[in-house]
Amino acid sequence: MSPPRQAALNRLAMFLAASQPTYPLYVWYLAGGDWWVSFGTSLSCVPFALVPALARRSSDAGLWAVPLIGAANTVLGVGLFGLASGVAWLLVPCALIVAMSGVRNGVAWGLVLLAGAAALAALVPGPVGRFSPAGLAALARLNFGSAALLCPIIWLLLRPARQPA
Repeated sequence: MSPPRQAALNRLAMFLAASQPTYPLYVWYLAGGDWWVSFGTSLSCVPFALVPALARRSSDAGLWAVPLIGAANTVLGVGLFGLASGVAWLLVPCALIVAMSGVRNGVAWGLVLLAGAAALAALVPGPVGRFSPAGLAALARLNFGSAALLCPIIWLLLRPARQPA
């Protein structure tokens, strides 16, 4: 993988690592209920923070680490909050990362990741936390909004550099 592409993935990983610890605060404020279960998803900040070190050892591992950590964290979120929380929407940015990463057949691999993680999420028992219908609706809005916001950020970071004319 090209050094600029890996540098962009490293920046994205650091952005994701930094954003993970604030998620429980949003859940507490917006949904209440068993908000404390959201601390489980914050554990992904450590693997995201380790992506640059991993990428120095293996560019392939660095490439796949960000979307796989994101997909695993999303499946964990489904187990904690349930499908009604809309957390599965966060699989879309994971697939977009693969599609834009520069890997050969990236769109196809992104769709494979999306389908595989969605199937796994559907099989996860749960939810662990209990939330009111209004709380679940708030979580669904939060998670959809997060996915919708991540997609342009991913595009801006990973878009191919324009060649001078």
